[in-house]
Amino acid sequence: MLVPPQPRVGQAVTLAVQGMQGPAQLCAWYRGLTTARAQRILIFVPPWELHRGPAFSGRETPANDCSLRITGVTPQDSGDYTLVFQAGGRYDEAFGRLQVSG
Repeated sequence: MLVPPQPRVGQAVTLAVQGMQGPAQLCAWYRGLTTARAQRILIFVPPWELHRGPAFSGRETPANDCSLRITGVTPQDSGDYTLVFQAGGRYDEAFGRLQVSG
């Protein structure tokens, strides 16, 4: 889920996670429909441990529920995003699409 649902250039947007069973133990965000290392934005182990990946731009901030906030969005931020997370002792994936309008 996107908040706001139709972000415009320069706004902040949150890729929110829904339906997670239990508290997040690990969150790994990637650009695209992939988990390739080169596309990794970050790995976050709540509440404080953060590992920046090659696709980290400096505008991304993770939350304890694995949501990802991106500030100052640009058209280049548009596209698919993949989240791999661990919650309740099990791993799962979620996917989202961001479309930034001018």
